[in-house]
Amino acid sequence: MGLSKGDADCGLFVLRHMLEIIKLDVCNSFEKVLTMEEPYSRDDIDDVRKRCAECFLEVI
Repeated sequence: MGLSKGDADCGLFVLRHMLEIIKLDVCNSFEKVLTMEEPYSRDDIDDVRKRCAECFLEVI
């Protein structure tokens, strides 16, 4: 199965959403989490990519 355009960033969008949930302290409010509709910018996703890279580099 091949990757369609954008699949490589899917995990980054998930991570960004998880960071937003933690930042907003809404871990116990699924209704609020599921109604978050603001799109993430390229800068938001690049920030997650940078954070992941820094984390992995610390482990290596």
